[in-house]
Amino acid sequence: MGDRSRPCPEVTAMVVKLDLRINKQNEASVSVSGGKSRHYYVLFAVGALFLLSSLLIFSRGIWRSYELRSEKTAFESQAEKNLEKTAVIDAEFKRLEAQNKDASEKLDFVLSGAPVIEFLYELGERTPDGVVIESLSMSPESAVLKGVAFADEEVLELVEALSSAGSVASIAMPVINGGQREGISLRQFSMELKLNPLQQIANGGEGADEAAENGGAPAQNEND
Repeated sequence: MGDRSRPCPEVTAMVVKLDLRINKQNEASVSVSGGKSRHYYVLFAVGALFLLSSLLIFSRGIWRSYELRSEKTAFESQAEKNLEKTAVIDAEFKRLEAQNKDASEKLDFVLSGAPVIEFLYELGERTPDGVVIESLSMSPESAVLKGVAFADEEVLELVEALSSAGSVASIAMPVINGGQREGISLRQFSMELKLNPLQQIANGGEGADEAAENGGAPAQNEND
């Protein structure tokens, strides 16, 4: 009980104040720095994607340009080949056209009434041995023979043989010249013949027989 009279000790209170603003500034600084870093990363990523896409587009453009150049070269080569084929076809067409025209003219000549077949048959049958016919030109009314023989007698024998041919109306005097071929002496000749019309030959040479009955005049004089 005596303890109640002892005085109580004095309690002193200590107040401590902490300023946390520096830490907040550091946190804000860290937050801003982290935001900037992320922003740089995003920009870098976008730039890298843009650069990569640009490279891809550029590479695609170069490849497409190469493809177009190859296609152009192939097209030009094919066009050149087509032009060559067209030129060949055109030349062949012109050749066939000329050949067809020549055949048509020959057919028209045969159908014109000229005794082509008859005269050629008789010429082959009546040409004596030793006589070679080198060229023959014909019109509907006449023919010209050129050839070679070993002697004048053989040429005259050909004239005599053709004079009795049904397709021949008359024969002019042949022109005979001397010549040599490979050291061999030959006689070169040329003769012109008047031909009978095909209708007269088909009728059995009635015109020639009538001319003979009227005094034996040659068919050439009758035609004149």
